[in-house]
Amino acid sequence: MRLAKTSTSTAFFPVSVLLSILVLGACRTPAAKTPSHPPTRRTEGPGPLQLTLARPGQPRGLVRIRPGERLETSGATRLTWDDLARRLARTRVIFVGERHDNHAHHRIQAAVVSRLARREKGPLLIGMEMFHRGHAPAVFRKWAAGTLDEKQFLKEVDWSGQWGMDFDYYRPVFGAAKTHKLPIVGLNVPVKIARTVGRHGLSVLSTEVRSTLPSLHLAFGRHRQVFRALLGLGPRPAKRPRNHPMVHPGAGHGHGHGHMRPGFMDRLFAAQVLRDEVMAAEIVKGLDRAGPRSRMVVIVGNGHLVYHTGVNHRLRRLRPSWAQATVICVTAPPTGRRVSRGLGDYLIATPRKATRRRTGRSNRKSFNNP
Repeated sequence: MRLAKTSTSTAFFPVSVLLSILVLGACRTPAAKTPSHPPTRRTEGPGPLQLTLARPGQPRGLVRIRPGERLETSGATRLTWDDLARRLARTRVIFVGERHDNHAHHRIQAAVVSRLARREKGPLLIGMEMFHRGHAPAVFRKWAAGTLDEKQFLKEVDWSGQWGMDFDYYRPVFGAAKTHKLPIVGLNVPVKIARTVGRHGLSVLSTEVRSTLPSLHLAFGRHRQVFRALLGLGPRPAKRPRNHPMVHPGAGHGHGHGHMRPGFMDRLFAAQVLRDEVMAAEIVKGLDRAGPRSRMVVIVGNGHLVYHTGVNHRLRRLRPSWAQATVICVTAPPTGRRVSRGLGDYLIATPRKATRRRTGRSNRKSFNNP
């Protein structure tokens, strides 16, 4: 199947593809049928890269970044790779965000992993959104030990079932893991649970399932504001015109999604928070098991990190004493791009042309935001 043609109104993912993924659990979806009513209007105001948001103590405002530049946002300081590696080496958890279908972002992730691996004296782990928590630890050990070739690894790790995007995107990260013999840890909530929450809400989960999940901090207005911006929506839900049919979940136009079934946004947000909370809890478990000198590089989509509202915020609530750093990868034209300093601790820009390589080899049934 081919990805739907959609507007790339956000820097991280096409909106209608995201909605299909959140609700239907498919990584690659056919073009949605257009409902027989006028498209929703584009949201006015800044895009998700230019929000005037920042976590407490972090500077606000915009800064221009050009392809190939690495920026520390606190002082708007340009860094060399060595400068960046030295700063990241001082932290316990390093989040490196991505747009899933951008080769350059994955090469940056691999570079961060390799540079930290060469500096580390204690255990360095790679935590990945792409796998469910507790998934196939024996397979990951064999990969790190070099006893599996790529074809065997993809089969034994169930890549198409776990994530399913073209493995070519992620090859640099897995190559770095094998080169430096680094353990990989799956962080995500199981697909079935997240998909159920996105479709029907938290209340339908059984008591047994709920007992396996961490508590969810849903009353976080800044996160909800960011989440709406990533979906192309304004700060408040758009009003539905009289006698105007509601859009069925996933049937978007790529122009914003102001008309949704009642409660749909709450369910989507709960599913997103669920994934962030589970990933944060699994980071804590993985590092606690690995010992006090251990560190982790977390490979995750930008949508789970921007403005310090996602898994990084959830981890800070769980382990406030742990030093962490958030690296956000963005794309920019040769002349540069103005983005918010609140996006993360560090920004790395890649050429815009590196984005949007699409393939049709995936048949993933999952819940992820590309």
